[in-house]
Amino acid sequence: MNFPSERAPLTNPWTNVYGVGRSIVALSTLSTLLWNDAISLFSPASLGVIDGASLEVKLSCFGMLSEHLELARSLAILAMFVVASGWRPRFTGIIHWWVAWSFHVNAIPSDGGDQVAAIVALLLIPLTLGDPRKWHWQVPPKINSNWRIVTSRFGLASMIFVRIQAAIIYLHAGVGKLYVQEWLNGTALYYWVLDPRVGVPSDYHSWVLALFSYDFMNPLLTWGPMLLEVVLFLGLAMSSENPLRKVLLVLGLIFHAANILFFGLVSFFFSMAGLLILYMRPVKQPFVLSISKFSWSFLSAGFRRRIGET
Repeated sequence: MNFPSERAPLTNPWTNVYGVGRSIVALSTLSTLLWNDAISLFSPASLGVIDGASLEVKLSCFGMLSEHLELARSLAILAMFVVASGWRPRFTGIIHWWVAWSFHVNAIPSDGGDQVAAIVALLLIPLTLGDPRKWHWQVPPKINSNWRIVTSRFGLASMIFVRIQAAIIYLHAGVGKLYVQEWLNGTALYYWVLDPRVGVPSDYHSWVLALFSYDFMNPLLTWGPMLLEVVLFLGLAMSSENPLRKVLLVLGLIFHAANILFFGLVSFFFSMAGLLILYMRPVKQPFVLSISKFSWSFLSAGFRRRIGET
């Protein structure tokens, strides 16, 4: 029997592009859970203890363990470590979404990055369910059966929806600023950076003021991100061979890294960095991870040896 893959090559969605993006998105939730205790992250009100828990709280992992939140946090950290490691994506894909969604609906300091992480994890479920590998870093499985063809098509559809979601986020971010006067006149970033609630610490205000003392810096740092966000949206229409994709990926990563410097948005960076990779890096162009490949081979060989010795 001749499979379609034998007549024409099919795009394999399970390259390490999806693995790298998925692991980085998982680091978003993991980093927040690691560096904050349960008291800082949750409250009786957020878990519905005061007014009665809603259905979404009851279905969340933190709502189920509302009386043992440190235990819930520890289990969530363990789960996200496993997800980020790339182990058994077929089973951890749903777990990733459940933990990320639970955190988003229950945590007090939940932000846009947490919402992005939950949405991306949800959209990747069809892709992870079709991944038969032990690790998502391994060589992609061959598309050599009708079942594998079907699951690969669902996986590619999953990647398409992730990219559409990324494009919508950047379109909304870029166009939405046009309705705010401060963004239009080029002064918005100046006010946000110096805002005591969300901007840089007061110790760095003198450095920021020196930066903005140049006349061209205000419009450049305000209108530049707006333009970049709109161009990133237009990236949805670029072909996978377009070299501008790589340029936009690098510029997008630099942009979100700058948000760490100015606003301390670490977890948001991981969410958007993972999403950018899934969005701008074609699955047909996997990353060269020779060191990682060596490390996995070395660890795997050592593990097999220890089993043999015992």
